[in-house]
Amino acid sequence: MKLLKDLALVLVFWGFAIGPFGANIWKLINLDFEAPHKAEAIRTIGILIPPAGWVVGWMSDESLGE
Repeated sequence: MKLLKDLALVLVFWGFAIGPFGANIWKLINLDFEAPHKAEAIRTIGILIPPAGWVVGWMSDESLGE
């Protein structure tokens, strides 16, 4: 039973650690890449710089002007 709890804890941790990067990639792929390029630039920075990715991954689309 302890192994199952430890596995669940590890999966939750990695979900919160990796989740925003997946969200950034998904949202960047679905952008239109037409002017203005603010959202594209911020999403790309979020993918390239890990600490920024944790913040940008949870940002809403409206706050970036998407």
